[in-house]
Amino acid sequence: EPAWLEQACVDFPELSGRRWLCLPGRLSRYKGHADFIELVARLQPEVPQVHGVIVGRARPGSRYRDELEGLAERYGVLDRVTFTQDRLDIRDWMAASEIVFSLCSDPPEAFGRTVPEALHLGVPVIGWDHGGVQETLAGMFPEGAVTPGDRAALLERTRTFLLRRPVVEPSPAFGLRESMEKTMDVYRSVLEEQSP
Repeated sequence: EPAWLEQACVDFPELSGRRWLCLPGRLSRYKGHADFIELVARLQPEVPQVHGVIVGRARPGSRYRDELEGLAERYGVLDRVTFTQDRLDIRDWMAASEIVFSLCSDPPEAFGRTVPEALHLGVPVIGWDHGGVQETLAGMFPEGAVTPGDRAALLERTRTFLLRRPVVEPSPAFGLRESMEKTMDVYRSVLEEQSP
C-alpha cells in the first residue's frame, strides 16, 4: 500500500529508494541474523541499492541486537541494515520486500508462519532446506531452498532472484483455511478415539 510504504520510509528514511531483503522473526541466535548480515555485505558491492530489514526484537535484557549491530559495523553495512523492532504490520514489511529469508540454523524451524505468509503474498522466499522450511518450500516454492549453511549458494540464489524476480505461483498449501481444517481434523480424530 502506498500510504504504508510512505510512512515506513518516514519512520526509517534509510529505506527510501532501496531494494529490501527481509528477515522476519525475533532476534535469537539460531534465526540466522549473522548469515543475513554477511549476505547483505557480500551483495553490497554489486547491488548497492540492497538493504537488509530485520523485523523483530530481542528478549528484554538481551545484548544480541548490539552484537548484530557490531557485526554489521565490522562488515561495513551498518547503514544498510535496519532493525525495526517488534511490528504489528509484519505482513506489510514482507509484501514490500523483494525477498524474504528464513535462515534458522540449529535447531531448524519446526514450522514458521512467515514462509507461507510471504509466499501467499507473492514474495519469493529463500531459506535453508531443512525442518519446516524444507517442507513448506518443497510444497510451494522449491526454487527458494538452499542447502543449510551453504553461504555461497545463498549468495548466488539471492543474486539470481534480484536479477530476475521469480514468479510465486498461487498455492492453497499452508494457507490459513487449510491449516485450520487440518487442526480441526486432528481434534476430531482425538475426540473420535475417546468416544465409547
